[in-house]
Amino acid sequence: MKTISIPVHNRPGSLARVLASLQECPEWHEWKVVVSREPATSSLTDAFALALASLPDLYLSTNQKRLGCWDNTFRAASLAMSLAPTLNLYLEDDYLLSPDALTLIAQWDASGHDGVLCLRRPHAAQDASAPSLVSPLASGLFGCGFAWRACSWPAIATQWNAPAPMWDIAMERLPLPQWRPLVNRSHGIGLIGTHSHGSSADLNLFGPAYAGAPVTLFTFTP
Repeated sequence: MKTISIPVHNRPGSLARVLASLQECPEWHEWKVVVSREPATSSLTDAFALALASLPDLYLSTNQKRLGCWDNTFRAASLAMSLAPTLNLYLEDDYLLSPDALTLIAQWDASGHDGVLCLRRPHAAQDASAPSLVSPLASGLFGCGFAWRACSWPAIATQWNAPAPMWDIAMERLPLPQWRPLVNRSHGIGLIGTHSHGSSADLNLFGPAYAGAPVTLFTFTP
């Protein structure tokens, strides 16, 4: 079994777009979605029900009290790992997948490379001529989405609790290789080539959407 863990905050509109982007990936039905949701008002609860209705086979847990960004993120991952998956994709609740994102993850998993696969490319890599290239680079933000195998979970769980300004900064310090795409692929990692609430004008942080044909085969290079 493969899981997708999503820590959900009080923004059901963003979650609905994330789930819609997931269903644009041809392999989405091979993954079980695990959601850890913060407590919500009654109006938000109704909105969440509509957002989640498109995925009936979904593991949903609602927190008894608000955990906040860091702890709810860890709870979502822990819930997913309690189901004993072979592979997990952590995904923020406002991060839109491109149609080839799950293809990339499957190819990375089959490659047998150690470490984790980060869905955001490093800041320093802007090589639009090589949209299929993936390398183990440690620079740039870790957040928004990353995949790991079950064997890597103990190291990830330990590091998640390490002191740091933000959980994704703690994750950057993992004692594991971090594989990252050198450019955004297809529509980019997100539907418009960026983290869904980002600005395409900020080329250093987000980068433009890749304008070429969708990439279906990725090259992993040291």
